[in-house]
Amino acid sequence: KRMRRFAEIYPDFEIGAQAVRQLPWGHIVMLFQKLDDEKTRNWYAEKTLSEGWSRADLEENIKKNLFKR
Repeated sequence: KRMRRFAEIYPDFEIGAQAVRQLPWGHIVMLFQKLDDEKTRNWYAEKTLSEGWSRADLEENIKKNLFKR
């Protein structure tokens, strides 16, 4: 079910979503389960890589709505 959802969100995985390709699967699942907007998901993916966020950090920053700050 998660793989199907992932394929729907990132149909051209090799071409786009550069930051997402470098994240662990647990981070990716969290991104598409908690965020509907592609721009927001990509922002969190990029920040996760640049800041070295753990999955717990990513979840906390999504809950705090860091993107909108």
